Amino acid sequence: MTPRRTLIAWAVVLVVVHAVMSAWQPLQSDDWFNLLWDREHDAGWLLAHRTLNTILPYLFARSRAAFAAVDAAAALALVIGCFVLAMRRLPRDTWRDTLGVIAVSAMIWVAQPRAGFTMFHRLHAATQLVGGAIAVWLLAAFALTWRPRGRAAIPLVALAGLAVGTASHQLALGATVGAVILWRRVPAGERPRWMAVAIAALVVGAGIGFATPPYTGVARALTRGFELNLTILDGPVRANGKLVTGLLLLALARLAIPGATGELPAPRTTRAWIVAWLGLLVLALTGPRYTEPTAFPATLALVVGLTPYVAWLCETRAIRGAVIALVAVLHVAIWGRGLAVYARLAGEFADRMAKIHAAPPGGVATIAPYSQLEPSAWFFGEDWLLAGRQTVAIELFGLRDIAFDTDLDRSEDNPQIAVRAELTGLPDAARAAFVPAIWASDPSSAKNQIETLVHRLRRAGVAGYRARFFVDNLPFAERGARPLELAWYDRGELTVARASHSSPDASDIQ
Repeated sequence: MTPRRTLIAWAVVLVVVHAVMSAWQPLQSDDWFNLLWDREHDAGWLLAHRTLNTILPYLFARSRAAFAAVDAAAALALVIGCFVLAMRRLPRDTWRDTLGVIAVSAMIWVAQPRAGFTMFHRLHAATQLVGGAIAVWLLAAFALTWRPRGRAAIPLVALAGLAVGTASHQLALGATVGAVILWRRVPAGERPRWMAVAIAALVVGAGIGFATPPYTGVARALTRGFELNLTILDGPVRANGKLVTGLLLLALARLAIPGATGELPAPRTTRAWIVAWLGLLVLALTGPRYTEPTAFPATLALVVGLTPYVAWLCETRAIRGAVIALVAVLHVAIWGRGLAVYARLAGEFADRMAKIHAAPPGGVATIAPYSQLEPSAWFFGEDWLLAGRQTVAIELFGLRDIAFDTDLDRSEDNPQIAVRAELTGLPDAARAAFVPAIWASDPSSAKNQIETLVHRLRRAGVAGYRARFFVDNLPFAERGARPLELAWYDRGELTVARASHSSPDASDIQ
């Protein structure tokens, strides 16, 4: 079998595995909010979703086929793009390059903390996997001083720059700085016009991204202090360190082999990628919220910086055999584990949805919790422990509630409050069209309904009404049962009563 056919066969397997695992990924957390958005809006989703980190998650939640196709294509593009950026050329029809491309995939899986969660949770797949693939290829075009024919490159790079700039804060800043550095290395008279357009698009996209909620968490990172920030980075540093340690051991073994030839990669380039890795790790702390997937751009920088060393290792036959064995075992073990996890979760999700659809309108659907409640390397965990599941039940499925068939320590029981709405001056047509037929019996879900009701009436141009929302028959020890005002709307202003508590720990952990 030739190197080219081997690479094509591996690429087909990668695409199929990613497509299957994406298709089996249950709807989770933010996906439900994207579906709820459709209940509040009749049209204009593209105008309301103007950034990559909102357009793609919405599309992925709406279409399982689109998610599977885009995730698989992005995964393959990312792996090849990292190799091209690292080696400053396209893969050749040689065993060394074929192994190098496949090794890039293995290195990403080893080095990225919670890699499966990063690649298959719809929000993170959109922002990190797809955004990362576009960013890598855009930087590769800078590194290769791409000289396209015709004018099609201008809108293409402009769209790519905007997409990367609005994917995540880390990708936006990292790609912008990287593009400027690579642009400056090209002599002034030899710079293609598209480079300036791409940098301008990156800057504009980053501006849109930083100006769109959720905003940056720089203040939160500074408040945590140096020591706690180092503790937070322990996870990605440990995961990235596994890759570095493994390559160092292989390098020592290669140096111990007498007669081994080949020059080490340029240390200047390696240092540059290490600096980029460290900078992107620190940038991940600034949020908006730190999670393991926000370290993905740093992981990519590390993998790109180490890829030339894989090519150097493979120049020695004995080490090349070890690399082939490691890469094969890692892919079989990781992909096999992922397929097993998502096959089980897909079955549990299908059973959950069957029970929800079988419940009578206005009734309560009783479902089983996921067998995996806590977050893992692959999965968000049980996402309906919070009160949001009643909002989903009412708005998406016309049910009164969704309840678990098992008591869970982390899930509070629904307090079963009775919400009463007093609406004066509201036309009957608007009352019939917009006022919920079922009010949530959980305070948080009820507040969501109240805010949604006011927004819908405002968009419909309904004004001049007053509203008060009560929780009836709350027992008070000294005054007996009495109503509690939950929210009120008067003269165009909505006021919602909120209860909050602050952590006694300044580090915001507790």
